[in-house]
Amino acid sequence: MKEDEIESFHYLTVEGDLLKITEYALTGSEFHYYSKIVALGCTTEGFMQTMLSF
Repeated sequence: MKEDEIESFHYLTVEGDLLKITEYALTGSEFHYYSKIVALGCTTEGFMQTMLSF
């Protein structure tokens, strides 16, 4: 099986958690693609206001 990275991006949830999402295309597998989701950090209270002020 071979995997090739299609795209990687960051997503900030409504709850204020930061996720990194990476999508891969698969060759030689019964599946065509998959997404890897990594939680980079959970926020503390007031994080959103701090980030939006930049």
